[in-house]
Amino acid sequence: MKQNETGLSEMRSMVHGIVDSMPFAMLLTDQDGIIIYTNTYASRLFGYELAQLHGQSVDVLIPSRSRPRHEGMRRSFMDNPVSRVMGASREVRGRRKDGSELAVEVGLNALPVDGATWVMVSIYDASARRQAQNEAAKAQHLAQAMIEAAPFSIIATDLSGTIVSMNPTSEKMLWHKAADLVGRVNLLQIHDGEEIRLRIQELSHAQVDNAGPQDFSLFVAYASHARGSGQEWMYVRRDGSKFPVQLTLSALKDANEGVSGFLAMAFDISERKRADEYIQHIAHHDILTGLPNRVLMQDRLDTALRRISRYGNSVGVLLIDLDNFKRINDSLGHHIGDHLLAQVAERLRKAVRESDTVARLGGDEFIVVLPDIGSLDNARRLATKLLARLGMPIRVNEYEFRITASLGISLAPDHATDSAALMMYADMAMYEAKRRGRSQCQAFSQEMAQRVARHHELEQALETAIDRDQFWLAYQPQYDVATGKVVALEALLRWQHPVWGSVGPDQFIPIAESSGLIVPIGAWVMRRACEEIGQVREVLGEPELRIAINVSPHQLIHEDFLASLNDILQESGADPRLIELEITETSLMDSVEDVLPILAQLRERGVSIAIDDFGTGFSSLSYLIRFPVQRLKIDRVFISEIEQADSQATVVSAIIAMAHKLGLEVLAEGVETQRQHHWLQRQKCDQAQGFLLGRPMSCADLIDCLQVQRSLRLN
Repeated sequence: MKQNETGLSEMRSMVHGIVDSMPFAMLLTDQDGIIIYTNTYASRLFGYELAQLHGQSVDVLIPSRSRPRHEGMRRSFMDNPVSRVMGASREVRGRRKDGSELAVEVGLNALPVDGATWVMVSIYDASARRQAQNEAAKAQHLAQAMIEAAPFSIIATDLSGTIVSMNPTSEKMLWHKAADLVGRVNLLQIHDGEEIRLRIQELSHAQVDNAGPQDFSLFVAYASHARGSGQEWMYVRRDGSKFPVQLTLSALKDANEGVSGFLAMAFDISERKRADEYIQHIAHHDILTGLPNRVLMQDRLDTALRRISRYGNSVGVLLIDLDNFKRINDSLGHHIGDHLLAQVAERLRKAVRESDTVARLGGDEFIVVLPDIGSLDNARRLATKLLARLGMPIRVNEYEFRITASLGISLAPDHATDSAALMMYADMAMYEAKRRGRSQCQAFSQEMAQRVARHHELEQALETAIDRDQFWLAYQPQYDVATGKVVALEALLRWQHPVWGSVGPDQFIPIAESSGLIVPIGAWVMRRACEEIGQVREVLGEPELRIAINVSPHQLIHEDFLASLNDILQESGADPRLIELEITETSLMDSVEDVLPILAQLRERGVSIAIDDFGTGFSSLSYLIRFPVQRLKIDRVFISEIEQADSQATVVSAIIAMAHKLGLEVLAEGVETQRQHHWLQRQKCDQAQGFLLGRPMSCADLIDCLQVQRSLRLN
């Protein structure tokens, strides 16, 4: 008997423990609604102590306004005590001890006890669920609002590709109402059918005559290859017109993570494509004449030369320089000269074959590339024809001109098989035509080749110039345009030969680059510049004075360049933050991919990078953004003409504004007049250099000059 009582006690304890640990409130009431038992959760939920609820009417847990109705419902349940589980009816309101209310779900179970009916009441706090439902509804509403307001097309399809919904932007882009497409049209039908066919054929490696809805799965497979920003496709409007989009296709998942359809998000990239095409055009064409520029011409010439070894044909190069054109600009203004150049370009273009390339190299210089010209005689005949066409009267406004030109001819493979040599020989021949009186053409000859011999002579002398101490550095100051303070010095290499005297950089630098001597010469320049700038800083008390050093791409890409620079910095104690390396825009564009990683490493070391002669090399804006550049140096040809030519002033102003937008500083080269200097001040140009501000001079002369300038300012 005692054992049975013990077992019964343990059973009751276990049941009590189970009920008390339930994650919802449980009450036991008698048939009159008096609370007999509550679990701990109920006391926490309603804010009562356990003892406070025992013996109370269940009405204390119901808002007063609901009690009359509750009494009727309780009696109805007692008359027909059918169990009701939680969630089987609508939510009701509960009342806490402090009078606050909460949403609850109630379950009822009748318990017959000794002829009476007790009720087990299960109460679940529905507040969290309601809050989650509200938040889900808000999120759904927000998502729908975002889809409706999205400035790009959003189209949902089922598994077969049938459109099931589309946002308003899709309607505007496609010129269709949603009702025209939803449930009626497959996503493939708003694509360019030929494009779909070719891409599906590419993926399936099978002939596809006409792509249809049955090919939607292949379209999904192709489009799914895209990553990140998606792929470019063509959409078709209601009127049949096409436009490019950037399309991203993603799968729509159901509650079980199964694919239930697809979501196509597309951006109209028409404007971007037009901008890209325009940028590509201006990157490869001369703005004034519309002709190919040096970059595009070089590419076409190289292509034509590669065909020589395969087909055994000839390639001609004609270099044309207009005679005395500068007089027209000087006397009538650049606006007249510009119109004249445009007409000259058009005449040249119309006088050659469609396969030929007429390009403007700059100024009044043009070049014609003649693939498959056959012979030197054919090139001469065409050259004579071009000179005759140019000699016909050209009218610009009220002026009539008869243009003459000097024309040089070179031929591959007779004279050379590489583009640089061909252009050089054509240039030699053109200058020979000028020497002989202008208004004629000359073909390259062995007599002209004597100049090449001079080239070799200079190269041999360069090889010993360092050891024989024939080089020295001149320094030209760079000034802050706003304050007039010297902020940097540009180191300029000079060669004083014991026999030839002063040899200009334009004569020996190209030879040094082509021979590889630029590497040791460049290292000498950097070492000497770092040593002498230290002296200048110490004497002038200007510890932050920057030194600008010209470098060639041939130096930068040499395997020892960075190691050599580190040695020089260590030996001289120079601060890399005060060193700026200048590289010309033209040479930079010739070796972009090779130079770019070196420039990045230089920036990591703290060395600044400047693009020299900016505006002459037709650099791509996309490349300019990629370069780790701090400063643009506007070529002197633009600065020299800003007083006379509105077009040049506009170009310079645009370069300054663009550079500042990109976070770059701008230095103007070749400032020679006060008017130029004042104009640059108004344009907010950062720095300037030129004969007006200071000529290149030796280190000693520079120190004397700057000390005098300082004394004058102090006085």
